[in-house]
Amino acid sequence: MSINWYPGHMKKATDEIRQKLSLVDLCCEIRDARIPSSSANEALRLLTAKKKHIILLNKKDMADAKETEKWIQALQQKGQTALAINAVHERPAKALYDLAATLLAEEQSKRKEQSRINREIRLLVYGIPNAGKSTFINAMSGKRSAAVGDRPGFTKQQQWIKTDADLLLLDTPGILPKKLTERQSLFLACTGAIRDDILPLQDIGYWLLELLLTLAPKAVTDRYSLAENEGERETLGVMESIARYTGSLLRGGEIDYTRTAAILLDDFRKLRFGRITLESAPIAQKDEG
Repeated sequence: MSINWYPGHMKKATDEIRQKLSLVDLCCEIRDARIPSSSANEALRLLTAKKKHIILLNKKDMADAKETEKWIQALQQKGQTALAINAVHERPAKALYDLAATLLAEEQSKRKEQSRINREIRLLVYGIPNAGKSTFINAMSGKRSAAVGDRPGFTKQQQWIKTDADLLLLDTPGILPKKLTERQSLFLACTGAIRDDILPLQDIGYWLLELLLTLAPKAVTDRYSLAENEGERETLGVMESIARYTGSLLRGGEIDYTRTAAILLDDFRKLRFGRITLESAPIAQKDEG
């Protein structure tokens, strides 16, 4: 199973990024710290490849802290600049400016040598829908500059945003890759990056439960008052036990799998299982010598 959900505003936004790329100094990609790989947009990264990049793992408060640190190390090992943030409760302006200034030190030095007017650093901000991009923009500017919504595809146009840290941000709508693999689609669906009606809700809930039983089995059994060995059963059996516990039954006592899946997704997104990273960081390669 793969999906191709690429609304017109996403194509328009991609074209505008291509047109405005010459105006920016570097690019900042917002990813979801719970799914650092699946929330990347490789097509946009290739489009902006000539610019230096900063990767921000947003929603670190929703992800496993140790796993986030492993992801930062893995990205840095690949030569990428990465920083974990919580855009809801932090104002990462200074940390981001310091990173940007370090990356652009050579360019800024050339500007001074050429006696060009010193100006703010222009940063293109992009990411998939619902990764917290608009929340980040507002945290950077200290005001509600970008509209914030809890559904994917909320931002529809690009705009320049001023900050108090000599950074000028070009905000863009959330953009998904044109084609998504089955695995990427399910990860994005679990975190709300694509609408819940794009894929069958039962499939998303089942797959999420399968992951949770591997990553946090005790959190699942505790949440739904299941027997201690319940997590060792097949996923479908556990899902049916959760349905009975939550009263997710149809007339005649049949299991309402859609409602059960919706409850599982809601509990995950509201941290009722705790802070969980769905994608494990790649194992760091040790230098030989």
